[in-house]
Amino acid sequence: FYVGDDFARNKVILMMEPADGYRFVSVSWPGMMGVLSGMNEKGLTVTINAAKGAIPTSSAMPISLLTRQILQYASTIDEAYAIAQQYKTFVSESILVGSAKDGYAAIIEKTPEKISLFENKRPEISRIVCTNHYQSEEFADDDYNKVNIANSDSPYRHKRLNELLEEKSPINQDDAVDILRNRYGLGNSDIGLSNEKSLNQFIAHHSVVFQPMEGCDCRENGAPSELTIEKYIKAAKSGAGLVWFEANAVCPEGRTNPRQMMLTDQNLAVYRRLIADLRKIAWEERG
Repeated sequence: FYVGDDFARNKVILMMEPADGYRFVSVSWPGMMGVLSGMNEKGLTVTINAAKGAIPTSSAMPISLLTRQILQYASTIDEAYAIAQQYKTFVSESILVGSAKDGYAAIIEKTPEKISLFENKRPEISRIVCTNHYQSEEFADDDYNKVNIANSDSPYRHKRLNELLEEKSPINQDDAVDILRNRYGLGNSDIGLSNEKSLNQFIAHHSVVFQPMEGCDCRENGAPSELTIEKYIKAAKSGAGLVWFEANAVCPEGRTNPRQMMLTDQNLAVYRRLIADLRKIAWEERG
């Protein structure tokens, strides 16, 4: 959404370490308490997308405070949905939730009057796309949503997103950025600059691309940092029979980001010590 050039000024990357709940990061502004887009230490991501619904007739929780509540206290999609169900909100939104723990994303569709969880039910399509209209069966006959689908550009952009994802899949973070910057219409037709049907309408002051499955928390040389070690210690204490070191590269060319784990001759001793510590901790915790 667009609220003027002031929206582009004084942005900050907010890193929160609350007394309760999970640590999280969000793109924010000084003095803002809520969250528009962010990710927590469990790899749960949230973004909000404005939708159409009944006009609120009483005060309720601002949607940005609900998304903050989700980031701070949820580690899975089910937990995020349970939190969203607890609160009446002031406006209508689609909350796109990605979860490293679940391995997929879902959309919490919420108005002041009702709520639904939209998940991908088509196994042949390994993605979920969110623009500005509701997609769940709960809202299929909703009058506000039907008007929005009929009169807005949201369905067009939804089709265009799917078209580009089909063309580029599987995508990496660079492909995701290219898609967000794309100004063309369906079939790569030139629909002009700043067209509302474009994914890039030249009004967004920033975009955020999350990689929830990537911790991006190692040292530059590929050795585990304190945060990486803490993550695996928690896994060792959990009672799991197997702790898997996922996405561990063995050469610089194999890394998808500069903070991905990488096993080398220089840091081999660090990994050996970590594995030994994890085995000891797991035995002491669970036997």
